[in-house]
Amino acid sequence: MNSEAVVGTGARFKVLKSRVEVLQSRVEVLQSRVEVLQSRVEVLQSRVEVLQSRVEVLQSRVEVLQSRVEVLQSRVEVLQSRVKVLQSRVEVLQSRVEVLQSRVKVLQSRVEVLQSRVEVLQTLSHRD
Repeated sequence: MNSEAVVGTGARFKVLKSRVEVLQSRVEVLQSRVEVLQSRVEVLQSRVEVLQSRVEVLQSRVEVLQSRVEVLQSRVEVLQSRVKVLQSRVEVLQSRVEVLQSRVKVLQSRVEVLQSRVEVLQTLSHRD
């Protein structure tokens, strides 16, 4: 081998060695970035787990509230039916009151007639 070939090979070796060193440093930088990203992913995963548990708690609360709403709706329906019954009773009572008021008027007029008769009888009896 001639010396030029050896020098050329040595120079190529140095270039390749420097490239390998540059690539190794890049790999190390990228590995550290990957580690940072992995730690971020772990933090985010824990946050996601916390959020998922919160969502589950909220879902159970919503279910409880929905069942309470259903119970309240059924109570409202019962109360509405009771109100209808009471309204019909009030109507019946109002009609009875009207009948009684008309009877009172009739009785008042009879009393007036009787009072006038009594007055007439009293005046006739005083004349005698």
